Amino acid sequence: MIPKVIFRILSLFPAGFYYMLSDMLFGLNRLIFRYRRAVIHDNLRSAFPVMADQEIRTIASLFYRHFFDWIVETAAIPGMSRENVEERYYMVNPEILKPAFDRGENVLIILGHYNNWEGFSRTIYPTGFVFATLYKTQSNKIIDGYLRYSRGQGENVQMLTYNDFYRACADHHQEHPHCFIMLGDQRPRKKAKVRWINFLNQPTNIFRGVDNLVERAGVETYFGRIYKRRRGYYEITFIPIGKPGEGSTAQEITDSYFRHLEEQIREEPQYYLWSHNRWKHRELFDKAQHGRCDAK
Repeated sequence: MIPKVIFRILSLFPAGFYYMLSDMLFGLNRLIFRYRRAVIHDNLRSAFPVMADQEIRTIASLFYRHFFDWIVETAAIPGMSRENVEERYYMVNPEILKPAFDRGENVLIILGHYNNWEGFSRTIYPTGFVFATLYKTQSNKIIDGYLRYSRGQGENVQMLTYNDFYRACADHHQEHPHCFIMLGDQRPRKKAKVRWINFLNQPTNIFRGVDNLVERAGVETYFGRIYKRRRGYYEITFIPIGKPGEGSTAQEITDSYFRHLEEQIREEPQYYLWSHNRWKHRELFDKAQHGRCDAK
């Protein structure tokens, strides 16, 4: 209850207040906090090994500028009117989802930790689908309370745990078509079942559960490409990446998602969530390689 009250109050301030706060946080971070500076620089150097140190520092600075904007924008979302949200988080081609809706079929949209993905939790639902998002409980209760509050706003919105999401994806007989949305580039837990791909110039472990969800859903799958038009204004384009059993396997669809995400990151790297310690368990790749060699 307390997080709801706090964020409801925060959402009442005008946009200028939020960006003044963002600028202040950016300055304090530059002078004092240096939030996850080592992780950010390490991730950037691994992703762009031939990039000069000065360019790495420039991208890191641009990332921080966007990161603090993302924080204040996310805090403002719950208090926005539908009209304001749709203006700031614009859908370029929602009509591409309509044929599936008209046939009574579900769709799956996979996003990345790029630009402001939170805003689209309140933009996509006007397409007519029941909106269902995969949600992982956060260890920080304040953050968890906020995300539940923010993502649960709006009509026809469901927040599902992994098991519920998995079951719902496999149910092709719902009364109303569902639009399932998930983040595909989460870091797996250390003991999770994974497979390895090359992503951003390095071995990257990804959930086998992503492949399984795509397979069980068995529906048209889209990459949600989010572009930042200007400060506080974004647009999302839905790019078809396949449907299991119709010329693509679930694994090929997942791999296509990561190729699209990497392409966008390379175009404007400052908007990716470099503070996320995505490659924390790099040693697991060596163990996996040794395991393959031993099996031979």
